[in-house]
Amino acid sequence: MEKRTDGELRQRTKRFNSRLWIGIISVVLVVSIVAIACLGAALSASNYKIAGLQAELNDIAEKYEALDANKKAADSEIDDLQSALTLTGEEIETLNAELSSLKEELAQSKKTAESLENSLNALENANQSALGEIDQLKSDLKNANDEIAGLKEQQKEPEDKIRIYIDQGHNPAPHHNTGASGNGLDEQDITFLVGCLLADLLRSDGRFEVQLSRPNKSVVLGTDNKSSLMARVEGAAAFEADYLISLHTNSFGQDTANGIEVYAAVEGSESYVFGESLLKGLIESTNLRDRGMKLEPDFDVLEYSTMPAVLVEMGFISNPTDAALLSEKPDLFAKGMYNGILDYFGLMQSSVEE
Repeated sequence: MEKRTDGELRQRTKRFNSRLWIGIISVVLVVSIVAIACLGAALSASNYKIAGLQAELNDIAEKYEALDANKKAADSEIDDLQSALTLTGEEIETLNAELSSLKEELAQSKKTAESLENSLNALENANQSALGEIDQLKSDLKNANDEIAGLKEQQKEPEDKIRIYIDQGHNPAPHHNTGASGNGLDEQDITFLVGCLLADLLRSDGRFEVQLSRPNKSVVLGTDNKSSLMARVEGAAAFEADYLISLHTNSFGQDTANGIEVYAAVEGSESYVFGESLLKGLIESTNLRDRGMKLEPDFDVLEYSTMPAVLVEMGFISNPTDAALLSEKPDLFAKGMYNGILDYFGLMQSSVEE
């Protein structure tokens, strides 16, 4: 075996030690590199996690901002609702006050309604009582009229008739004192016909005696207008008439004038009251316009008559409507005056019963 010197041993020991340290260092370096690689991988994973966390954090921040904005909007809405609630409370107080006022008015209205109902009931009771009294008065009036009619009949002798002189106004053409013309009609023809119809009604009644101023169409009275009028007055006096009725038709320059009117000499006289009855009967029978009672003391047949006398204008011959009725239904005018005469003498009821 070869012997080594101490120097060689030391040299060999140095080389061994150097290799040992190199190996250790290499291991350490490998371990460090591995550790560094592991740390790099861990660091990369951490960075990834950090990025994810950062993203989540950003998302949370955005959500927070949105929630914060929603909170602010909610707070604003809450403030608005609180303001509205305050106003609503005030409105409720106002409505409650109005409701209280309405309740008071309703209560007052109920009281008023009750009072009115009581008043109405009282009026109805009073009305029923009044109707009963009216019915009784009507019955009493009917009985009184019946008694008056009976007394009048008792006072009259059978031969004591009411004498009516009917003057058919004007003379036939072409003589003097002819009447007006219009709508194809002549006044003297209308007065003649209505006078004859009225005379027939009165004669058929039996309580009247009648004389006509013109018994037929050919009769001419007087020699001029004045004497013609006086002949009628004298005829009524010679007949010893109780009443004179002079028949005429009216005329006017415009065809709009219409209706019936009756003339008397003095207001409130027996003639006037007699004329009112004739006018009433005529209006009810013909439905023509009521022109009322007129005063004319200068009409000869009214001024010089010795008995109650009236002059009847039976309508306007110049008006188409009046003229048509006079021509087509002269009997309505005769019937109206006949009813007026009956009413004046209180004979209407007995005539109806007959």
